[in-house]
Amino acid sequence: STRTTCPDWTVSIAVNTLIYDTDASIQGAQVLAAEKTKVSATDGSVMLNLAGTGQGAEKAAVGVAIAVNTLVGSTNARVENSSVNRSNDKGTDLNVSALRWGALATAAIAGQGAKEWAVGGSFALGTVVAMTEAKLANSAVYASNDIGLSSLDASGTLNGAGSFQGSGKVAAGAAVSVYTLVNSIKSTVEDSELSAGNDIYLNSKNIAVIGNLAVAGQGA
Repeated sequence: STRTTCPDWTVSIAVNTLIYDTDASIQGAQVLAAEKTKVSATDGSVMLNLAGTGQGAEKAAVGVAIAVNTLVGSTNARVENSSVNRSNDKGTDLNVSALRWGALATAAIAGQGAKEWAVGGSFALGTVVAMTEAKLANSAVYASNDIGLSSLDASGTLNGAGSFQGSGKVAAGAAVSVYTLVNSIKSTVEDSELSAGNDIYLNSKNIAVIGNLAVAGQGA
């Protein structure tokens, strides 16, 4: 008689998706403030994603781990079609600021062991598409002190894939780690009249720390 043994196989899939829209705005308004006028939009997110497989088999083991993290969105602080402190005795400052911060970790690990053959694969995919903007458009602003627009995107990312297989005859594995970051950070003044007693400043800053690692190890 002939005995056929099916491989011990496992698939692990973890998917995170975050779509956001954070907005603070003054639109079509007349603003009179005794002191400061501040428009501020802040978005913060932490995303952790892990997929793992582990098999031990008499004859054959097959495993695949897939982890996917996706973040898409915008953070906007705006003054549009408005007048702010048109009277000279009103208002000291106008501050328009947009801030996005984020931490994203994506990991996929596959581990297989068998007497005859072991096959495994791990795939970690991280994607961030973000827009951060401070904007002043079609407006008239008077400030006895400062007028300032600032935008900041600060993010940290760890992306990793590992594949480890051991067998008596054949061991095969693949580890793929891909991280994609597309950022737009803007501080903009369009078609506006500004009068400040001190400074007018626009600041845009992007800070990104990225770690990406793929490791595969096999023994037979």
